Amino acid sequence: MLLDRSGRACNARPMAAFDAELYLRLAGEAMILEGPNPRQNVGWSSPTTDAASALVAVDALPLETAETITRDYEIAMSLRGDQRSRGAMFRVGRGPQPSGTPFPPARVAVSGQTVETSWGSITVHHVLLGDTSTAMHITATDRSPGGFGMRNIAPVVRDDRGTAMPTFFSGGGGSNGYRGELSGAPALSPSTAWIELDGTRIDLRDNPVQVEVRIEELEPSTPAERHLRQLLASSGPGPRFANPDSIEDVISVLVACGAIQPEDRAIKEVRAVGSAMQGRNATDPDLPPRWRSVMSRSRNPFPGYHDSNDGGRTIVVGAATPAIDGAYVRVDALIVSAQAFAVEVAVSPGHALGPGGWGPVVGGESLSWWAEDDRGNHYLGTMTGSSGSDDYCRSTVQFGPPLDPAAELLMLQPTGSAHRAVVTIPIGEERA
Repeated sequence: MLLDRSGRACNARPMAAFDAELYLRLAGEAMILEGPNPRQNVGWSSPTTDAASALVAVDALPLETAETITRDYEIAMSLRGDQRSRGAMFRVGRGPQPSGTPFPPARVAVSGQTVETSWGSITVHHVLLGDTSTAMHITATDRSPGGFGMRNIAPVVRDDRGTAMPTFFSGGGGSNGYRGELSGAPALSPSTAWIELDGTRIDLRDNPVQVEVRIEELEPSTPAERHLRQLLASSGPGPRFANPDSIEDVISVLVACGAIQPEDRAIKEVRAVGSAMQGRNATDPDLPPRWRSVMSRSRNPFPGYHDSNDGGRTIVVGAATPAIDGAYVRVDALIVSAQAFAVEVAVSPGHALGPGGWGPVVGGESLSWWAEDDRGNHYLGTMTGSSGSDDYCRSTVQFGPPLDPAAELLMLQPTGSAHRAVVTIPIGEERA
């Protein structure tokens, strides 16, 4: 059975006769016959992964069957020298998962202090101090010959209780600077007043803002509608994004299997978004209001990763959400720069963050990251890196377009299939 939409209600109707496995295999054969990929900038998406993900999303094909077929054709394309496919890196979808775990309280302290080293400098922007983990969010400048300072960075950090924590760096950057985090074990004391890095004492300040958190129910929708809308909202830079051209292929799959009608409002919406993303028409009346807000201020809604040593302004948030369709989110800090703004988050279970860009994947739809300010502007976010496990992941979610300098409130909106959290963060006082 499939869900059919009538007004705002979702009603069951029988699926038309449709051989999903045959459809997917024919898509794979067509991909091989087509030869080199004619699309531009499609990352690691392909007709088979797109079709398989759509069929799994509407329960037209079991996840295991879709994975087996897709892997076979992706490997076949790799053996033929096609750079689009990465059969060896094809990731197994996680499918339905148990709910995540609520987050225990964690302290986020601000510093902003810069430590001079023998090879350059490290600026500590904020520190996450949990019961089991410690992470220092930093930017760094490497002035050593050949840039070997950051390559070998592994300082021991100490707290005011005498605990020594060997660390390792995870992040990225280049000649303009590095950005990432220093983390390690054992965890430092959550109540420490200072930490010591490379012989320099760094004082920590607690100045969290007053944050409001609530859960909102989304307008009812069918699995096919949710899949189409989430596919565009989770696009972004890197190897795993949905090219707007590929949306027509996904629409064809969903219509063919009877999961959606050709005249459905969601189809008109995603086509309008795809057209706007390609710079053709950002005033289409079918363009949803929040997409119109984003696209009217930036043709590319995904800001990408800024490997700048400008750490921006850090606003401590320290808020955790109730369950969002089984997923829990903790928002640690908001970082605002001239190019974009970003939030440091943790998510449980980890798969709710998505595949993170590493290879084709079928199944396991993730949260979408939206935000809105008190001036009516909307923003769209994408992951720029993550670490953790299937149970728990930390990530930086970067948003675009740049934040309106006149905004006083920012409403962060991590969005699931049926609900979204709204985390309201005061930002006006930070501009003084």
